[in-house]
Amino acid sequence: MTKFEEEAIKEAEKCGYVMAKSKIVFYEDEKGITFVNFNGTHTNFNFPWLEFAKNWHSDEEFQAEKDARKKEYEIHQDIYSKTSKKLNEAELEIANLKPQLQQQALPVVPECVAEWIECVKKDELFNALGLLDNDNMPKNVDEWLFLQNNDDNINLILRAWLDGYTVEKPQLFYLKNKLTTSYLILDTSTGYFEHWSSTEATGRYKSEFTKQEIDSMETGSYEQIEVTE
Repeated sequence: MTKFEEEAIKEAEKCGYVMAKSKIVFYEDEKGITFVNFNGTHTNFNFPWLEFAKNWHSDEEFQAEKDARKKEYEIHQDIYSKTSKKLNEAELEIANLKPQLQQQALPVVPECVAEWIECVKKDELFNALGLLDNDNMPKNVDEWLFLQNNDDNINLILRAWLDGYTVEKPQLFYLKNKLTTSYLILDTSTGYFEHWSSTEATGRYKSEFTKQEIDSMETGSYEQIEVTE
């Protein structure tokens, strides 16, 4: 007796009839299944033969289906894993690039302008219009905004107020005496100047000066040499 016959009989017995298991022949009809036992007696059962046969699968078929589903699952997992890895790499790359893009997009303003923006922000009575109040702003900011007659600077400071900003790195200069060829060095601990044969100043000594610092000094006999990185 085949596996199919054994399972068909078990299902048929659930209909309330138990029959002998020897020399059983199956006959299909439109109502279900007719069992014919060894002495030729026909007994009809209310058993869905066609539906049972259609849905029945052998252990080998179940195992094959199981193996196929497992393989399909593994393929999907592999695709998901690779896709997930690529997404994580993309997100990491975006996260790494975002600060750089933001940094590039932010307006660049001089240090004095940055200080003025922060000063205005601290005063709750001021708003963005307070940035353009030239009666209160420092002279160097006033010159940057208005005396240069440059509308771009007004747009720039308003953007910096709204979006944030980066501070412009000031241009630095060495001061070289035209007569002695020595360099002017400032001792920041005492405020006194010295003359050195080189610009390699460290610690409390300073050899690089901004344009603003130079303008406040008497440097008529000194050549201004731009500091290059």
